[in-house]
Amino acid sequence: INLQSSWVMATDYSPSGRFVASGGLDNMVSIYEVKMDEAVAKDATPVELMGHEGYVASCTFLDDENILSTSGDSTIVLWDVERRAVNMKFSDHHADVMSASLLGDSGKVFVSGSTDTNVKLWDIRVGQEAVKTFAGHDSDINSVKAFNNGTTFVSGSDDSTCMLWDIRTEENLQLYQSDRILCGVTSVDVSLTGKYVFAAYDEGVVRVWDTLRGTILENLPHEQSRCSTVRVAPNGQAVISATWDNLLRIWA
Repeated sequence: INLQSSWVMATDYSPSGRFVASGGLDNMVSIYEVKMDEAVAKDATPVELMGHEGYVASCTFLDDENILSTSGDSTIVLWDVERRAVNMKFSDHHADVMSASLLGDSGKVFVSGSTDTNVKLWDIRVGQEAVKTFAGHDSDINSVKAFNNGTTFVSGSDDSTCMLWDIRTEENLQLYQSDRILCGVTSVDVSLTGKYVFAAYDEGVVRVWDTLRGTILENLPHEQSRCSTVRVAPNGQAVISATWDNLLRIWA
């Protein structure tokens, strides 16, 4: 698929696999239908969701008809894809919103991380104001990821730490840090069982943390090139990391 903007910061698959979305410095979310049994035309016309006044940092499908986008304009937008319209706008953050992650299977609850150093919890059924705010990081939050249990999530920050949170107690359960780590966390993900936290760092390494003990189990090196993204495979059997050296590395 040839995108209309070369500055892409976010992509996502819809749960059915029927659609892919992208967003970036063009300030909009573009959605393309994917037909696996035939080539996608180079001039495929996307659904374009326009309304943000800043770059799109992340996009997350709730289902084929609804998608969340976070933006440098300090907002999160829930879009109706078919109507190409804004369903809800969430504006409690005070700076760029870098990441969002769904909590549980309802598709109604999610967390977001922002450069205002806070993570906020939202429930679409309640309204457009944040339900809870989680404060503890000392610098920009670049990434958040929910565990499969629907009650805990991890956040990664420019303050060189990751934090494990529980939405029921609103407490920080574990802090992932080391005196030897002096660079920011760019991306986080978790294993399917929740046993491991994967964190990518500016210095060019993915660290595997023991979720409960808060200790480093493994370092996955990237030859001093900034690691921008880490993701766990859907089946949980591998991890992929993307770096500024033009390489994708798959760890099994």
